[in-house]
Amino acid sequence: DKGVIRAKRDIQTPYVEKATILAVGNIIVGKATLNCKIKCSGVITQKDPKGTLVGGQIKTKLGLDVQNLGSAKAVSTFISFGQDYLIEDHVETQEKELDKIRTAIMKLDQLMPTLTRPEDKPKLFAARRKKVQAMKALEKKGIALINLRDKFEAHFKSAIKVHGTIYPGVTIESHGRIFKINEKRSKVKIVFDMESGKILESPLE
Repeated sequence: DKGVIRAKRDIQTPYVEKATILAVGNIIVGKATLNCKIKCSGVITQKDPKGTLVGGQIKTKLGLDVQNLGSAKAVSTFISFGQDYLIEDHVETQEKELDKIRTAIMKLDQLMPTLTRPEDKPKLFAARRKKVQAMKALEKKGIALINLRDKFEAHFKSAIKVHGTIYPGVTIESHGRIFKINEKRSKVKIVFDMESGKILESPLE
């Protein structure tokens, strides 16, 4: 649960368990991916015919091309696809920064009414100046956050391809839509349809 791998390009590994993996490129796995946290801007591919991806939370911009997804024991496996999840990280960082600025403004608002003595005037002017600066920063970062959220909502052509079996316990998400696997199926392709705004399943050709 402590191992972290980050790469600006691809990651290739025969096996990975209980690790965090972040790749700007593709991730190529040999036999198994077990209970991992993964963010990938490319495709996660599994080559071994007996390969499996089970458990954890997987976020992949361009989708999955795997042999088996989930397990017969219905292990909870969560897959998000079709969006840029590295931008999602920036959104979360920006939201935390905005919260810090709001907290600073609130403290200044609480402080200024207490600075009533003549000798407090320099502190009052400084507090007012800080509040003005904080309000400007709040507006600037708020606009940046809106732009980041718009970018995160963009859809990328992608698919979940399962050449073997997909099991109950697998939950697939894209653009806030949820698609749960309730019964075992084989050779399926799952996509997000932009026109209907739904996650659709079809036989894998």
